[in-house]
Amino acid sequence: MLLTVSDEFYPAANAVNDGARAGLKLLARCGLDSSTRDETVSRVARFATKLWRMMNGEDPGIENRCIGGVCSNDPILRTTLLALWQWIYPKGCIAVIRVQSWRSMKGDPLDMKRYEDFSTNVMSISDEEKKIAMEEEASLSELQSVVLKEISRQQWRCDMSTDAYEILKVEANNDLNVSFGGVGQPLPVLNKDTLWRNGAWAASTAQQRREKEEDGVSSVTKIRLSVAAKSVSES
Repeated sequence: MLLTVSDEFYPAANAVNDGARAGLKLLARCGLDSSTRDETVSRVARFATKLWRMMNGEDPGIENRCIGGVCSNDPILRTTLLALWQWIYPKGCIAVIRVQSWRSMKGDPLDMKRYEDFSTNVMSISDEEKKIAMEEEASLSELQSVVLKEISRQQWRCDMSTDAYEILKVEANNDLNVSFGGVGQPLPVLNKDTLWRNGAWAASTAQQRREKEEDGVSSVTKIRLSVAAKSVSES
């Protein structure tokens, strides 16, 4: 789409843009109400499914989805398709959600068969894909546990400054001679240690606060990595 065209100087390009805008509006809003036919909603849902599978490195043109598609070796194209998906469907594809709701409908057998045909190949997962997903999740369970623990540590470290602020606020309210929260005082200078250079600024700040006993806990002096046991611990 040429975004700088005008009807006065580029009438043909402007007409093409109008058609493209109408098509993108249909893709984004299809299924939002009953003004669109069920066949059209199903077509848009199948298009979104193909775009999603291709973006995730699959080949939607073959039944064996375990074989890599064009995006499995092309990160630039994958990023471009992801940007296109987020542009068209910023909050999810409405057509896909509507088609998936048809699968749980009960009533006339003819209507059920009709909706079943409409929902074919729309965001469905095969038994083989479920098996592969379960195996992958099991193999990454230990890594996920380590990541969740580290996220919890980082959250706790980031909350320390808030807790210290609330404590000083209470002290300042009880004693007027207490400097409230360090207002008017320069911030302590932090040393750019190894953690800081590696981008772990919250961890570096917490480590240096511990060394000064400002948090009431001991500082971490050594990190041990055990490859054989596949675990990371700190003491």
